[in-house]
Amino acid sequence: MSMATSSCTFIPTSPPQERQLDGESSDDENNNNDEDDEDDNENVNDDDNNGDHLPDGIIELQNGDGFIKRRKSPKVICFCGYRLAQAPLDYYQELVMLYLPWRDEEIDVLLVDCETTFRRNQEAILANHREFTTFDDATLMKALEMSKEINPLDKYELDEMQNEQYVDVMGEAGAYEHVPYQEMIVHPERLDNDEYEALIVW
Repeated sequence: MSMATSSCTFIPTSPPQERQLDGESSDDENNNNDEDDEDDNENVNDDDNNGDHLPDGIIELQNGDGFIKRRKSPKVICFCGYRLAQAPLDYYQELVMLYLPWRDEEIDVLLVDCETTFRRNQEAILANHREFTTFDDATLMKALEMSKEINPLDKYELDEMQNEQYVDVMGEAGAYEHVPYQEMIVHPERLDNDEYEALIVW
């Protein structure tokens, strides 16, 4: 999980129809996987022809069973936490995806009966589950329920009819009050009649 960045490919354990499509589509991902497989085959064939060491990132399995190539982008499986009582099919599918090795999701997980696969590999699944889990599912679900009770975000809703209140902020601030504009106009100095007549006479 330390490498869980934007360069990782995230694989949720929810059914494909419930996933949000973001990034590249599954067709593009399949095409990229096909290209990676072709690159792997070319690298391995070139190595067989040369007889030298294997290319970087490729490891040969014991007894000549094949090769393993390091992924260019790490894949992270996102845990949803289904409950057996509410969604048994999704519950078993999630356990198979998390704790059993699989290569093709559609062939190895979606098209098989995951409950039967779980019953057949129950010991291995539980052993892998104990390796990555410090407490059981019941404790986890109880903690989640307690956190929801402490922070009941969905319990309270606003009733618009009762809580609606009209507030005229501009009116309270006095923006609509008419204040008459008053200014003392200073007239220029004027001559009285006698001074004016005297000015005209001469």
